[in-house]
Amino acid sequence: MNKLLSRGILCLLLMGSLACQKQIKETAVSPEQEEVSSKRMPFSQRTFLCDNKNGMASIFEVEYDFQGLQGNATLQPIVSISGHSHIAITPDKKWVVVVGNGNGKITLVPIREDYSTALTSSDLVVYNLNRNVRITQVDFDRDDRLFIAGREFLEVELPSGVAWGTSTSSLLNLKKYRSFSNTPANGVMNPIETVSEEEEYYDDDALSSTRPKFIGGDILFSQNSEETDGFETERLISFTRHKDRVNGQKLAKAMVVEMGTYENNSGKEKFYVSTKRLFSLQGQNKVTGAALVGDNHFMVSSNGATWFKVYNFNGDVIANPTINFPLGMSKLANGDMASTQDFDKNTFNPKSDNNKEITDPGKDYYTEWNENTGDNNHKYAEVKLYRPASGMSRDPQNMTEEEYNDSRDSRPNAANADIADYRKNAAKFVSLGGNGGYVLMRFENGVAVNSTTHLQVVETTWGRPAEFTTIEDAYASYKEKASVYVLPDVDQRYYTENLENHADWTMVGTASITNNKFDISGVASDKVYWVKIVDHADTQTPDGFDVNFVAAYDAEPEILIPSSISGDLPCDITVDSYAIRSGDDDPCDKVRNGEAMYRIPNASEVVLGSVNMFDATQRAFFGRKSGRSAIIGVFVANIDGKLHAYEIHDDCSVKGMRHFEWGGENKNASFVPLPMKADKYDMSQVSNTFIEWDEYDIIYEMDGQRVRVPFMKKQENRIRYSNASID
Repeated sequence: MNKLLSRGILCLLLMGSLACQKQIKETAVSPEQEEVSSKRMPFSQRTFLCDNKNGMASIFEVEYDFQGLQGNATLQPIVSISGHSHIAITPDKKWVVVVGNGNGKITLVPIREDYSTALTSSDLVVYNLNRNVRITQVDFDRDDRLFIAGREFLEVELPSGVAWGTSTSSLLNLKKYRSFSNTPANGVMNPIETVSEEEEYYDDDALSSTRPKFIGGDILFSQNSEETDGFETERLISFTRHKDRVNGQKLAKAMVVEMGTYENNSGKEKFYVSTKRLFSLQGQNKVTGAALVGDNHFMVSSNGATWFKVYNFNGDVIANPTINFPLGMSKLANGDMASTQDFDKNTFNPKSDNNKEITDPGKDYYTEWNENTGDNNHKYAEVKLYRPASGMSRDPQNMTEEEYNDSRDSRPNAANADIADYRKNAAKFVSLGGNGGYVLMRFENGVAVNSTTHLQVVETTWGRPAEFTTIEDAYASYKEKASVYVLPDVDQRYYTENLENHADWTMVGTASITNNKFDISGVASDKVYWVKIVDHADTQTPDGFDVNFVAAYDAEPEILIPSSISGDLPCDITVDSYAIRSGDDDPCDKVRNGEAMYRIPNASEVVLGSVNMFDATQRAFFGRKSGRSAIIGVFVANIDGKLHAYEIHDDCSVKGMRHFEWGGENKNASFVPLPMKADKYDMSQVSNTFIEWDEYDIIYEMDGQRVRVPFMKKQENRIRYSNASID
């Protein structure tokens, strides 16, 4: 099995200002232009199966929804070759490499856009090995090395100057690796790839060593750092029929393969492999093949089966597609699997500091949409599962390079949402296809949630402004909506079956066209990893809501009272200024969730005319309790027609007034007292308006009457009021 990084250089060139349904044609850039980043989700996925029966190796293409992991898998015949064989894909994705088991031959079968024209022997390229070997598993790594595993673990060496498919009948040499259950005492492991800040697939220390027996099954290399912007490292995984006893059962397994060098007794450098058990296979003790699909998932075949199983790196079965067989075939025999993955490459990018973005200065909305200040925890989400509704039913598993950057052809391609396209008429977006279509996305390492954390969902509709004042205005301009959800505190690295139906998905708002921002500060106690966007029933366009990109960031806290309002105010008052008790850094959850009487106002609710900074005499009167902040002023907010009063302290914190009349969280109620007891007054009918301060007394109007809330006393260096009365 092999996955490949597309080497083609493509440029995105917008052709004028077009309507949303019109397609964009784009041209290639010059070969001298630097090849830049790619994305984790495959832009195009092609998967192949080799099925051995009656002395013939039959090669099929596997058609399946690798983006949505749903539906059946269909086998399309390509060619049959004499002799029991196993397959891999050349790194240039031009050839299916068919390695004969015991006949010493390697046959290259061309990969074509379609196989409507039958292949002939003249289309094939044949190589000879320097000896016959018994094999069961083959694959290429990122450095174009072909590895063969079976009774031995071998590396195929191409002659100098020879490339795959350029020469026939070349004699190929083999480099042998010795197998060890653990790293030999004088051995040095050579990582396949080393990246400084990759996200871990698994805990290496938690894996137990196992015997490196490559019996049946397949080997495959996972995605590498070049394909994932330096975030993941390439691993070699073997699927073998060699069984370990797990919970009383003998089960076939997936193994992590490590390669290295050691010195033999003569002091000569030799090569070795060792293995660790990754997970057990479920109901596949006769495993025959494995291919890398989707987001580092494994599609696994087994002898006698009428289905495939798709695993994630944790060993969870996340899909179990039934196979649609061609005429005359009813189940799998012995064989192998292989795949290609072409990753969407962002080559139209004048910015050198971020390969996840496409900009076009003067013709983009970068200033309006980009929230990255460099120190506000800004990050983009990546697509993990894409299931569009009927308006976008095409699966782009076999796209041509001309279609990669064509807006109409590529809009069912989930990889588009992994790149933030800031151009006004963006070409990189994925369409949800109408009511019920959805996409699951995940943030690398999660988003740490604090009081200012926001989620941004940018939708693509051409010819529209960067954003609208209200969602109603946006929807009136173009009738698309989507519901936006996050999954609080669920940190799983990989998609698992039915994750989209998890009970804890929390809706954070409704998005419409262009720029949408949602405050998610109160939805998780720790982190948010997963986001779900679901096309809305109100969407009235054929292709549905178009996801350009999803990002998270810490917003600048809203300034409620600017320091410029008074020379005695030492700083701006923001949401982050509020505390429940002296010494608290943040309000408690009950306050944030609106369950307490203490209420954090927004800027429009603060009565700026009520801001009253104390003079030196007043400050001295209240003084300071040891270890606490001191009162330096007061203000009032009008929230839903009801007055709330607050103290401003010299550490720039804000605290609710202390009222025994209404109570609340530790008597920090913030509600301005009323002229009668709470149990005798219907709060829903209260409406009052601030008039003025009289020293420390609060004067307000209620139902046409002037009401005074008299200052009672200083208590613990804070303000305490008495019951209110008609003035």
